[in-house]
Amino acid sequence: MKTTTRRLAGLKSALCIGLLLGTPAAAAQGGFVCGDSFVGPNESCDDGNTVDGDGCSSVCLIENNFECSGSFVPTANNTVTDPGFEFDGEGWEIDTTSSSPVICTVERCPNGFFSRRGARWAQLDSPQGRFQTRLRQDVEIPESHRFIQFDVAFPLCGSSADRLSVLVDGQLLLQLNGADEDCGGRAYRTEQIDLVGSGGGFNDGGVHVLDFEAETFFVQEQASVFLIDNVQVVQPVGPPQPSECELAPRTLSYQDFDPGVAGQLDELGYTTFELLDPVPWGTTDDGVCGTGQVPLGNVTGGAGEAACLDATAGGGGDILSLLCTEGIDFEFARDIELSFLLNLQLGQGTSGDFLAIIAGNVPPDPDSINDYVLIESIEQNVGEFGFPPGELIDLDLNILQGEPQGFVCFAFGAETAFYAQIDEIDIDAGSCVDDDDEDKLLGCFDNCTERFNPDQTDSDGDGYGNACDADINRESTVSRVPSGNGNDCAVNFADLGVLRAAFFTNPTDENWNPDADLNNDQVVNVLDLGLMRQFFFNPPGPSSLTSRCNAPRP
Repeated sequence: MKTTTRRLAGLKSALCIGLLLGTPAAAAQGGFVCGDSFVGPNESCDDGNTVDGDGCSSVCLIENNFECSGSFVPTANNTVTDPGFEFDGEGWEIDTTSSSPVICTVERCPNGFFSRRGARWAQLDSPQGRFQTRLRQDVEIPESHRFIQFDVAFPLCGSSADRLSVLVDGQLLLQLNGADEDCGGRAYRTEQIDLVGSGGGFNDGGVHVLDFEAETFFVQEQASVFLIDNVQVVQPVGPPQPSECELAPRTLSYQDFDPGVAGQLDELGYTTFELLDPVPWGTTDDGVCGTGQVPLGNVTGGAGEAACLDATAGGGGDILSLLCTEGIDFEFARDIELSFLLNLQLGQGTSGDFLAIIAGNVPPDPDSINDYVLIESIEQNVGEFGFPPGELIDLDLNILQGEPQGFVCFAFGAETAFYAQIDEIDIDAGSCVDDDDEDKLLGCFDNCTERFNPDQTDSDGDGYGNACDADINRESTVSRVPSGNGNDCAVNFADLGVLRAAFFTNPTDENWNPDADLNNDQVVNVLDLGLMRQFFFNPPGPSSLTSRCNAPRP
């Protein structure tokens, strides 16, 4: 039904596509053929061929561990009047139930939003409550004109019930909603609708009605905001530009402690602090390491300088000092591994000497590290005293999978220890590309990993998408509670009672409960009851996101 192509905007968008809908699409669909350099509705890439192994497969799906750009078609000769709303919407018929301005400038709509280009944009929103807004224009569509193209942004999002529809002569060609993957971002993206593939025969040289219609329901006390700019009805003026694919880089972070300025670990993005005696981590060229008992230089086997801590420099007493990496984005990473070179010399006959590797998802400080997770504790010597090499240590870091920000800390605790040296820290990961339920969502960032739910609707915000969350009763209350408070992590007769109370309702009804709309079709009926039966006496999910019903992230 939807026949759009989208220019992917950057690495995340390309990785997010992963494996698209599972039915091979080698045959034409709506005028598209794999290998024509044009990304069709069941394609996530099209590099102009049907060869496997080059990043874009023979059925035009992004292959494992590759990233691909979108394709696009050069266009010209726009027939839309005032496409960027720079003449205050001249030629557009505006109809809205909202009290907010529809044609905006930064002065007229002082909410921090902005246009894609120029001084004005169309903003379809409302301060509160349900609203409807329509932008309509009669547009000539010559036979040479194949595309409707416009820029759109979703700076605020309510729920998937909020919809932005694009129609020609009343026929729906594209529908976006308040659960879009770009929700919450202020950056625009370009949508391109193919008028030939839509099957409407609209490019016949006649005049047609182009409509942008928005409707929001103010679910969860938030209405979506849709920004539109640069509306175009255009003709292609060049051949499609094919997708370009390359191997996704695996290394997320690498550090060999050669900052160029002795001891300046902060220049490398590291945080250091001490919890006991003030003996700090430094580098092997700054004088921190190298007392009478500890040799000078890098003894890990790595080149250049190493990070080091000389416990004997403290003159005795307990030491606990930490060396922490900068924040690293693990949101779309999987199979995360940490490796580093280590030479560690501990004391004899004591349990107070160790090197601990810990990880967390908040910036490290003396308080926050109490909530970090222990990855490994090394409590025996590694390497020879004062002589290279040390050993290469490999550890699993998948505890940080899916985290937008993750930190790794090395904690050196000493009662009688001599020193610790670390070099060539390598944090390595593959791209998250599995999509077992074939809903275009990465397996490590999918709130229903075994159910097809591309809209990711999660009306109660508990980390489980409605498609796999029939746990809709709330403990100690009969009303809906934001953020999943009250989930008992089981589907039973209490949940059935909640669904029954919302039976045959839709978003306009007073007793509408979006939690009971398990298939997200905006009505609670026997289809939702059938889904609940599948989950009965079982927990919700599974989901790759954090919730009270699965193990929390660090």
